[in-house]
Amino acid sequence: LTAEQQAALFGPDWDPEWSAQARAAYGDTPQWQAYAERSAARGPEEWRAVTETVTALERALGEAMDAGVEPGSAEAGRLVARHREVFGAAYFPLTRQMQVCLGRRFETDPEFAAHYDSIRPGLAAWFRRTIDADARTHGVDPETASWQ
Repeated sequence: LTAEQQAALFGPDWDPEWSAQARAAYGDTPQWQAYAERSAARGPEEWRAVTETVTALERALGEAMDAGVEPGSAEAGRLVARHREVFGAAYFPLTRQMQVCLGRRFETDPEFAAHYDSIRPGLAAWFRRTIDADARTHGVDPETASWQ
């Protein structure tokens, strides 16, 4: 996609440097290769569908937090599973351990935290707790989870 198409699809806050930064950090990983292959095959309409799916998921996360959905509940578990499915379809397959690592980043990385907290204040921390609780129910210790 051109820079103009990216801005139109991903919104005014989109920074094209993010892709270059991600490539520099993760370009030698199998996950980046899967992402790069999928990205190269997508045109504007496919990217629009990805964006709409991700936006709908993020809206559902915010609504669940507002409704008082507790981390560890069945409803929270369904949202965590939906996140793995959406992320896996959009970017690359995501294991529970990898999702825990992402959850950490969602809360601690200033840009990710700002993104989630712009949807709902406190969403980044809530989502991390929700991912961690779901991981525990499936035998993954969030304290020792690694990118595998």
